[in-house]
Amino acid sequence: MRIKTLGIIGCAKHSLGSFLIVFLFLFDNNAYAFGNTLDGKTKFAGTPSGIIRDIEVVKESTFIASENGVFHLLGGRSESIDFNQTKINGTVSDLSLGLNGNLWIVEYGVGVFSYDLESGVATQQFTNEKWPKYAWKIQELEGSLVVSLIQGVIVADLRTGKIQGWADEIGVGKVYKAFSISAQNNVTAYVSSEEHLLKIDVAGRTVDRLPVKTVFPELASINTVSISKEFMFVGGREGLYIHNFKTETKSFFPFEKTSKSAYAMSDVYLSSNNDVYVAAGGLFELKGDVLKEPNFMAPLLSSEEIKSITRIRETQSKELLLASSQLGLISLSSTHQSINLVHAGDTVFRSNIQEFGINEHSDFIVKTRKGNLVLDKET
Repeated sequence: MRIKTLGIIGCAKHSLGSFLIVFLFLFDNNAYAFGNTLDGKTKFAGTPSGIIRDIEVVKESTFIASENGVFHLLGGRSESIDFNQTKINGTVSDLSLGLNGNLWIVEYGVGVFSYDLESGVATQQFTNEKWPKYAWKIQELEGSLVVSLIQGVIVADLRTGKIQGWADEIGVGKVYKAFSISAQNNVTAYVSSEEHLLKIDVAGRTVDRLPVKTVFPELASINTVSISKEFMFVGGREGLYIHNFKTETKSFFPFEKTSKSAYAMSDVYLSSNNDVYVAAGGLFELKGDVLKEPNFMAPLLSSEEIKSITRIRETQSKELLLASSQLGLISLSSTHQSINLVHAGDTVFRSNIQEFGINEHSDFIVKTRKGNLVLDKET
């Protein structure tokens, strides 16, 4: 590829985002630990991942929960975690970091496992109890486990697994669609449900139901709750509430009217740079007072090929990790976040670029075998 000043007229118009075009064409997809970052990674330790349901980042390690198992990624290597010694297979629905150097693994239909991060040994927990087989999400607090059974929430003793009677009011059949749990501290957790946001305090042994209709009136129901730093994020199909625990204030941020989201919100993530990302079918970012499609990596992140993002996380090296049911695990470095791909509409432009330059009108021009193109500087 050559760069020079061109005097060209009558060019077709396609799109390019950011001025890092030179770096885009020289960029090596395989330079990052997660492999082919733009197309997604769908195999770990030689095993197809299937749908990825959760990601947990612990220091330099990344753990992936998928329908075909749990995988440990470290550097450029991946290995399968052999945690389930039973002959029963279920759906790995949750990974949750414990308070004592362990990772909780929930396999819906099978049980709950504790994986020791130091020894690499996993053991099945509470085998004498019935509830672990129906667990969907789990959150460890001091001396207790808060567990979503989807159609109910229980609080179990951390040592024995016995269900605590003081939280019976939110037990099986008493709350619905409890898909998300997040801890504010070591004694308080919030659980999303169809009609209420549940606040569970294991120290005070209390449960508060915060009605969606009155506390979060812009939402028809709550899909997800996430707590990071001093903020609590409560999301649904209509948008996102952000509650500040320090100031005890909250604000609502809808999806931009031109956004394509009509999906339930599956995750909210606050990055190390304080950027708010939302998984709601596709990827969205909080910009100003609305949730909109990100202004980087177009058209990949806005295409129909990536309309089922389930989880968002970030590595120690500040790579943004996206779990997509179509494309697998996608990792976006800070370099990716300042680049768009040359595209026409929602289609990546794949013709070889022979020359690149600027004409007398300060337009960016590329020359291809099929003709010359004017590039949109904004997109």
